[in-house]
Amino acid sequence: FTIRNSGGSGKADAGITLYSADNNLITNSILVDNVAGISIYSGSSNNIISGNDIKSSSNYGIFIFSSSDNRIYNNNIRSNKFGIYADSARKNHIYSNNFMDNTNQAYDNSGLNSWDDGKAGNYWSDFKGRGAYTVPGAGGTIDNYPLAEAVSIKYETLPGDMEQKSSAEKKGKSTPGLSGIMILILFIMTGVLRNRKKR
Repeated sequence: FTIRNSGGSGKADAGITLYSADNNLITNSILVDNVAGISIYSGSSNNIISGNDIKSSSNYGIFIFSSSDNRIYNNNIRSNKFGIYADSARKNHIYSNNFMDNTNQAYDNSGLNSWDDGKAGNYWSDFKGRGAYTVPGAGGTIDNYPLAEAVSIKYETLPGDMEQKSSAEKKGKSTPGLSGIMILILFIMTGVLRNRKKR
């Protein structure tokens, strides 16, 4: 679904806000022309942000404040004032995202967040060199494994989607052997009618 033109003047205001929230999944969303696309705020942890298109935010694509242990991956983050702005945040895992044409791709003032998963980092449209990508901020954070090409964003499959698909597949399948039983019944009925005619 799409969320557009949301948010007020507060830092927590966004298209989607997690406020002191744990164990949530934000996925398969388009967030466009908001003050902030997604705000992860005030002690929120163990949340997953994946499979989203976050663009044209007047402040932040994703704003992380005083929150930890969140996973942000598999997102398009483009044409925002800041792609991701991490303020007093730590131990968040940010990787396999596309940072494209943001005025400021990212900012991290703690240096305690990881911007790669140990093998792959993020795609940065302003990075054409080799080696690590430096994330601006007082923390001196780096993406050790910046990607040479944009990643293909995949929508997440939700448990409800899988149940609906399974149910639809079951409805579309005929009962095993049902057609054979029907043919057998027709043969029996034909035989019975023929015997009656002979009598």
